[in-house]
Amino acid sequence: MKKVGSGAFSDRSAVIQSALSDMLQQETQLTALKSKIQEGLDELDAGLGIEVENIEAWLDSLGR
Repeated sequence: MKKVGSGAFSDRSAVIQSALSDMLQQETQLTALKSKIQEGLDELDAGLGIEVENIEAWLDSLGR
């Protein structure tokens, strides 16, 4: 395994442990993102959306 051979990890187990940790972190981030998307959709359903004619200008006004 390249990661072990390069010295980045001590053994194969460490590579797997790191990969699993990264996967769990990504799953947590995905869950949070899905929650934010649902929150936005719920706001739209409640009529709380705004109409934007120029998305680029609007994003710039938000400090993009």
